[in-house]
Amino acid sequence: MFYSPNNKRTSHLRVASQRSLFFTVLVTQLLITTLFLCARTLFAQQLPVRHYNVEDGLGHSIVGAIYQDSKGYIWFGTADGLSRFDG
Repeated sequence: MFYSPNNKRTSHLRVASQRSLFFTVLVTQLLITTLFLCARTLFAQQLPVRHYNVEDGLGHSIVGAIYQDSKGYIWFGTADGLSRFDG
């Protein structure tokens, strides 16, 4: 290959074009990700949550394990033993 001032200039233009393409793809991916996360938040279900504590009959305020048996009872393993919840 022969040296020519145009070859160097073409090389710089090619690098600049690649950088521009990289940033365009990056910005597009960030925009799509942001829109996806916002849509998930906007259309997420808001389920009712009820908190149970010692005053409601739970054996201890710290639960280490939860299990639901075949009869539908939910068992909570706490520091003070097992607590059964029947709904």
